[in-house]
Amino acid sequence: MWLSPAITLRWPDYFKPDSDDDAKIVKTAIDAHEAKLITKRAAVQKIQRTFGIENVDQFLLALDEEAAERKTNAPAFTAPTPQDNAPPPVALPITPQGAATK
Repeated sequence: MWLSPAITLRWPDYFKPDSDDDAKIVKTAIDAHEAKLITKRAAVQKIQRTFGIENVDQFLLALDEEAAERKTNAPAFTAPTPQDNAPPPVALPITPQGAATK
């Protein structure tokens, strides 16, 4: 018995996307990823042409490495002190010596 092979077509864009189209693609990918509708990989695949990403796996690895580097270089959290919540100092008026103040 012969089974026909699965065929998947990927047509190129009919018109070259302009910068507005690219911005919409990127925003859609970000929104869908933040809403947990797609994976990070799917988001990167969606923006691959826009940013000239040749290898999605290498790009994802680079993103993870950058995130780890930012995490290790981030300043340590310090608890706020009472001085952090104090109101700013108020400047007092300067009067000449010997002048009467009200």
